[in-house]
Amino acid sequence: DDQSNVGTVVKPDDFIFTSLHKILRITEHVDPVATYSSVEQAVATLINQKHKLTMEIQENKASRIQSMQGIESGMRKLFCMLHIDQFSPSRGISLMPKEVNRAIGHVDKQIKELEMKLKGILTDWERAKADLKTRPYHRTQRQLWIEFLLKPELVPANLRAVQNRAK
Repeated sequence: DDQSNVGTVVKPDDFIFTSLHKILRITEHVDPVATYSSVEQAVATLINQKHKLTMEIQENKASRIQSMQGIESGMRKLFCMLHIDQFSPSRGISLMPKEVNRAIGHVDKQIKELEMKLKGILTDWERAKADLKTRPYHRTQRQLWIEFLLKPELVPANLRAVQNRAK
């Protein structure tokens, strides 16, 4: 029962080696004659191949991880160069620096405030214009102010004219 002999044929009652030989024979890893040494050699070859494949898989995995890290590093640099905040996608992607974006937002806010003030001024002006049409006293008063500012020498004569109208 010395299984280490080179040419010893596998005994038919050795179920394990017989089964191994049948399996290895299907994949053509052993000769048609079942010997212990050929089965052991084929199994050792398969174990060695498994080890090599495992090592190759680990090397490929390490290579892929290294490649992914390089890609991630490149993406971070690109995001930084494009001023994109990769951790807040809900805000949207902006291709301008944050400072410029904030300054534009501030200017927009000030423009809206000015628009509101101008609307108020326009409303007041429209109201005053309508007031001039409906109240002749205000129209005369306005004319007097315009003449006072543009032609101050006519003020005394205009005052006498107003006094004469009032009498």
